[in-house]
Formats: sequence, structure tokens, C-alpha cells
Amino acid sequence: MITGNEKDKIKLHLTAEAQYDKFEGALHKLDKPDHPENRRVNCCVYLIYWVIAFVFLLGLMYMFLIILQLALFNLIMLVVMIVWWIRMFKVCRAIIKRCIDSSRTKHYRSFIKNLKNLDCVKNCSIEIQEHDEGQWIAIHLPDTAEDDSDEEEEEFFEEEQTED
Repeated sequence: MITGNEKDKIKLHLTAEAQYDKFEGALHKLDKPDHPENRRVNCCVYLIYWVIAFVFLLGLMYMFLIILQLALFNLIMLVVMIVWWIRMFKVCRAIIKRCIDSSRTKHYRSFIKNLKNLDCVKNCSIEIQEHDEGQWIAIHLPDTAEDDSDEEEEEFFEEEQTED
């Protein structure tokens, strides 16, 4: 949520009231069910991904068994193959997680893209950064950052003078 102080800074940066209303309307446009934390993926999709991974890993295990038979059941080869099979399992798990996360966050990513493509955001050099999971959205106003640092320096300078 935007605090009162942040609203004032954004209003000062966006000169027209219509621009601010358009920006705030676009900022609150994301529906709650489309938020990545609230969006769930169907269990059938999980099942399909894991069946594909299981078939791949089963084929890999069969290939390792054939190689192991050709190596005359060398124990070192067995350990190496087990380690590689575990690594491939972890790779499959990471790919599945990435695919699931991608499908969960596609509405959020399109929302952020539309927010960044607003005319008022482009024309006023507003930079928008977002968390991949939708936990936060940062709005950077380039001119006000310098103003804030000047105010802090002035306050520090005034405090030093009162102490002397």
C-alpha cells in the first residue's frame, strides 16, 4: 500500500491529476485471485510434469544399467551413475518448479508490463521494480531521491549546530 508521504511525492512527480489517477488505477488493477501468492496450479499439471520426468529418469536409469553391465559391474561406475542420476533428478525438479512458477505468475507479469508501459510512467521517468512472487512493487522517482537526501543533510547539519 502507498503511504500518504509516498502519494504526495508521486503526485508532485506526475504533474496532471489525470495522470496520477490513471497511474493509481493501473496500480490497483491486479485482481486478488491473479496475485501469485493466491494463484494455485492444477494438480493434473503437476502430475503430467512428474510423469514426464519419471519416464526420462527411468530411461536414464536403464541406460546407466546397460553401461554398468558393459563395465562388468564396476562399483566405482555404480557410485558415479547414482550421483549423476540424483543430479538429473534435481534438474528435473528445478525445471518442474520453474514451469509451475511461470504459469502461476503470468498474470502478474502481464500486469507489471502494462504498468511499465503506461504513458505517464514512460514520460516521467518512473522506474518500477517488482518481486518475482509479487511480494512488493517498488516505485522509483528519480528527481525526488535527490530532494530526500538534501533534506536529510539539512536536518543533520541543523542538529549539529544546535549541539554546538
